[in-house]
Amino acid sequence: MLKISQQQAAALRSSALDDFVVRLIAYCERVFPERCAELGEPGLRGLVMAGLAKANGYGLTSERDICKYINLMFLAGVDFDTEAPWAPVFRKAGKPDVFERALDETYAEWLEK
Repeated sequence: MLKISQQQAAALRSSALDDFVVRLIAYCERVFPERCAELGEPGLRGLVMAGLAKANGYGLTSERDICKYINLMFLAGVDFDTEAPWAPVFRKAGKPDVFERALDETYAEWLEK
């Protein structure tokens, strides 16, 4: 039977997170090229890392939901969850599944504009 130590498991999680960050940055560069150029590599990486932290703070863990969250950061502003007109929806959400529905609705509304 194969056993993975806690240290090995942590290294695997770290590697998967690093890979996800690289893919998120590449995605942002494709979808928001002008804004990414303005930010530069360190700024873009910082925004993506901040978005990951904020999304995780709301209980979002799926790549899809985190990507939506970061999309809204680009479209509606970095602090869309606290300063946009729909911010009260996010503050009241409380549970990840409620927040995910609010995120889906907000994202869909934004795309319709």
